[in-house]
Amino acid sequence: MNATWLETFRSNLAHLRLSLGGRLTLGIGALIALAGTSLFLGLYRIQERQISQQIDAQAEALLSEMLVVRQWVAEYGGAWTT
Repeated sequence: MNATWLETFRSNLAHLRLSLGGRLTLGIGALIALAGTSLFLGLYRIQERQISQQIDAQAEALLSEMLVVRQWVAEYGGAWTT
């Protein structure tokens, strides 16, 4: 007799008769795990957005600094070299 994994799982699950306390504990544990996962996923997305904004701000600051230096060099009469 070749049983599928689902049938095997169901027969094993039928042998597990959890008490009310066990079911309550399992339910609360699952709820806490789901809430924790959602929380960390949300924090990860917020942090990712903040990192992207920080990179953009630093790039703008660097470009602004480069433009100010180039303008100063041009007004000074020097040559711009790299």
